[in-house]
Amino acid sequence: MDADLEDLLKYNRYANLCNAICVISAGVVGMIVSFSSFAAIFSCVYTIIFGCILCCFEIRMGNIKKICRKYFGFLFTHAGRLAFLFLLCTVSFGVMGGNNAQNVFSLIAAIFSLLNFIMSLWCLFCHPSFKDVSIWSDPTQGYLDAEQHAKAGVSNFVQNNPDLAQQAINSGINYASQNPDVMKQGIKYAANNPGVVQSAMA
Repeated sequence: MDADLEDLLKYNRYANLCNAICVISAGVVGMIVSFSSFAAIFSCVYTIIFGCILCCFEIRMGNIKKICRKYFGFLFTHAGRLAFLFLLCTVSFGVMGGNNAQNVFSLIAAIFSLLNFIMSLWCLFCHPSFKDVSIWSDPTQGYLDAEQHAKAGVSNFVQNNPDLAQQAINSGINYASQNPDVMKQGIKYAANNPGVVQSAMA
């Protein structure tokens, strides 16, 4: 994958996560301040659900990515994700109309959603890195899962801070020598759960 395209997809992913958090926050605030209005609560619930769908899609943690692909397969195309961002934008504007607190949060979420949609639209149809990319291709190709992000972060930290890593290892050795029962329990767990150990070391 082209390096520029990979960076753009990464920034799009971060923008979508921020978008989801804004929309969910606006929906929660809207439910709190508009508790007496059934229509407003209904709109806020829809907003929260859509925000959670986008958040789960971008996080890709454990079995969540399998569930998203099974029930929200349209998100796994550029065109489908773009349409969903437009829907999220319209829903965000739709929850406005309550008191000032609700309107402020809803307006922030709606403007962020609109800007995110416009940015995604521009990238897909105008950016040179997307000239050979089909709108029906999978935008998650090259994505790192949450677990992979965590492993990469730990690996980078160890490489950039070898002294701290060595101190952590020494502390672990000292703790194990002073607490043999805990060490035995850890060895027993590793023996009974080889799959978990292999996944952690991968």
